[in-house]
Amino acid sequence: MGILQGTIPDDWQGEYCCYAVQWPDSPQWLAILRGVLVLPGRGRFWDEHTGNIISACDVVRATYDNNLHLEGVIMACNDPGLALVAIALEKIANSMAANGSNCCDGRGSGGATANEPPFNPTEEIDPGVDPPPDGFESWEQFYANKCSVAFAIISKLEGDLGTLAIIQWGSAGAEAITASLLILLVTPIPAAAVIALVFFLLTVSAVVISTTALSIIIDNEQELICALYSGTSSQSSRDLFLAEFDSLATSAIADPVERFAAETLIRYMIGAAATNQLYAAETTLILAEQDCQFCHGSCTDCIRRYDKDGNPMDYYNVPFDWAEADDQGGQGLFTVKFLATGPDHYKMRFRTLTGHTHYSTPDFLLVDEESVTVYSGDDFEAFQAACDATCIGTSSSINWWILSSTQFTVEIKSEFCF
Repeated sequence: MGILQGTIPDDWQGEYCCYAVQWPDSPQWLAILRGVLVLPGRGRFWDEHTGNIISACDVVRATYDNNLHLEGVIMACNDPGLALVAIALEKIANSMAANGSNCCDGRGSGGATANEPPFNPTEEIDPGVDPPPDGFESWEQFYANKCSVAFAIISKLEGDLGTLAIIQWGSAGAEAITASLLILLVTPIPAAAVIALVFFLLTVSAVVISTTALSIIIDNEQELICALYSGTSSQSSRDLFLAEFDSLATSAIADPVERFAAETLIRYMIGAAATNQLYAAETTLILAEQDCQFCHGSCTDCIRRYDKDGNPMDYYNVPFDWAEADDQGGQGLFTVKFLATGPDHYKMRFRTLTGHTHYSTPDFLLVDEESVTVYSGDDFEAFQAACDATCIGTSSSINWWILSSTQFTVEIKSEFCF
């Protein structure tokens, strides 16, 4: 048997038991425990002369996959001290009362540590109706800032993962690596989380895990930006982001141990300190103006064609990029009836109308959800301007009409607004 190699067990009958162990209660020690449990999933851990290495690794990985989050427990198989369960429940209740909803003395299941700042309490209750969050003059300003911050968080996370991938993990000690990362990392991560992150990465294939996580994020930037942007609070933005990353990791990483390591790494890096910036009027980020229209999806039943007798025909799928639509029937009626069913607000925009011939008066008609005529006339530019200035809100409808005696084309797009 080689040095530090384990003998492959041959007495397991396929059943599981839950064991409770006492372990030092700190983020760094918890990272070490996770790393120790990872080790038997690697072939080099086992002595090849004592059994089938592949089978042993499969057992470890399957077992570890059932314990991905490694929550603290108190009950064990055949534990005679069932009174400890009551004590544990009491401790959990007390901790939850003191820490909002998280148990285990301030550490939730997502990997955030007790040194993580509290989540920003700002919530989007009813955008466009309620006043904008503190520090913002309008909801437009809030969402523009939120979009730019979401882009910045992903950009900085990619840079930091690239940094982790080039660290000399095998030759430098934990103290030296931690000191370097506290200077190099630009994602806002509390010092305690950086320390825990280092100890965790020292127990796994740090370069492989960092590179894999980076690849997932680069390949799915829009989805992850939208996860951050689509939350209604700092905590929900983090939850949505982590759920999206976990889903992407499940598809991209076959090995459950490696997948768990990548998920844990991201949990250390994206905590309240990062997502709080989405809801703050003042941040330390230097923000570039960005566009998150792609986060709002497409309108599949916004624009409908009618024939010249006013009979309804097919719908157009309206993207958030300009797309050409046409009245393929000729002598037809092009009608938009938009229904908003969520908290988002939209406008419908038109440009580049060609082939249009007068059909009846007026050629262009815009009526809002209150049945008020916003524009009625034959001037397409005036109709464009009226559409550009008209947003609709929750559960309201608005009608745009374009009438023509011949086949015509027009470019259309839907746009998030207030």
